[in-house]
Amino acid sequence: MKSRPKGLGMIEEHLRPGYAELAAADNFQQDDGTWFSLMRNVLQLPAWMLPAVQRAVRRGYWRQANDPIKCVRENAEREARRMGLNGKAAAKGA
Repeated sequence: MKSRPKGLGMIEEHLRPGYAELAAADNFQQDDGTWFSLMRNVLQLPAWMLPAVQRAVRRGYWRQANDPIKCVRENAEREARRMGLNGKAAAKGA
């Protein structure tokens, strides 16, 4: 009997870029300053998206993604639209 080749499977957690940082972020407090570091250094997203990023990380879809950073970015953009965030108010204040 021939053995079936394995299809595309899930990459191990420690090999997925950003997985460890996002797992740590899941334990951050809502007002923890380390969120901004995560957003700037790992996700490369603007500060006005903080509430959307927090919601995307808490939902946890990134845990099953082969590219967790991309997953959080995409979900945060969706959440930002749902929350009515667009960065225009932040740009006026700058």
